[in-house]
Amino acid sequence: LMSALDDSAFPEIVSSAALGLSAMGKRCPAAAKAKLMSIARSGQQAANAARHAAGQCGR
Repeated sequence: LMSALDDSAFPEIVSSAALGLSAMGKRCPAAAKAKLMSIARSGQQAANAARHAAGQCGR
């Protein structure tokens, strides 16, 4: 899932990876949360999914 976050050519894949990471809850790695927050602040098409996932990651 972490490597899929770097696939900016396919925003659907990034969004799906973000969704999968958010479903991990407390098991979501801290590195994933940092990457999700970076995507959320970007202008990428997957920013909304990443913003939601960053809020769920680690909870």
